[in-house]
Amino acid sequence: MLHKTINITTDGRVNMQTYIHDTHEGGFQIPKRPVIIVLPGGAYYRLSPADGEPVALTFLKEGFNTFVLNYSIKEYSEFPNPLEDVSKAIWEIRKNAEEWGIDPDAITVMGFSAGSGVANMAATQWNTPGLAERLGIPEGGNKPNAAVIGYGASDTRTYMDDDDVYKPNLGKIALDRAPELDVVNYVGAHTPPLFIWHNRNDRLVPADQPLRMAQEMQRQNLQYELHVFQLGRHGMSVFNNLSSYNDKDINQKMNVDLWVQMCTNWLYNLFNI
Repeated sequence: MLHKTINITTDGRVNMQTYIHDTHEGGFQIPKRPVIIVLPGGAYYRLSPADGEPVALTFLKEGFNTFVLNYSIKEYSEFPNPLEDVSKAIWEIRKNAEEWGIDPDAITVMGFSAGSGVANMAATQWNTPGLAERLGIPEGGNKPNAAVIGYGASDTRTYMDDDDVYKPNLGKIALDRAPELDVVNYVGAHTPPLFIWHNRNDRLVPADQPLRMAQEMQRQNLQYELHVFQLGRHGMSVFNNLSSYNDKDINQKMNVDLWVQMCTNWLYNLFNI
């Protein structure tokens, strides 16, 4: 396995950790693998460890090459930094696809909480006029082929206007109420397929948010799959012993962890693997 850090910005502030399967085994070349770029949550103020490497390792086991993107947070989270970060990451992977044994047409962004905002922006705003040119990326080189949205919001009302929602420390992109966070307004024919999952009792991001995103995908006749679980809370990640070690909920009879296999099946069907 190739495990290293790749700098996305010259100062290394934004970087990716790679979890890349060997490209050869027993002298034979292994078929090119699909990719997942993991975008941890943390309210644009920090990056949650539970949403990072545990997710990468879980999906590595399912046959994906995985990457954890440490995108812009705190004072650096002002738009368009997060969108530029994920755009650069997608192109970095796509342009190295041959060397890393990657299918360049099977790149998925997988976000959690605030990271879902970044994944949603990548899915709905990759075609922002001038973005690719500004970053030196070929047109379409930063388009994800799919997005997985875990306990993510579709508009800024969730963070700022609902008195019933707990508000943690927020990065600048949320505090400034960047309109690009209202991702539901940017859905269109250019949006790749979405896999959306959520917990109904989420205190930070109400369950109407994924429903709104799915409703817009349905209205525009775009591909998506939606799962809202009755039990569970915000931030449950892959809900296994990697992400939730010693978690009192891990032995409870919940369906939350089933999203991993559901998502794997969905991606394998999407990419005809």
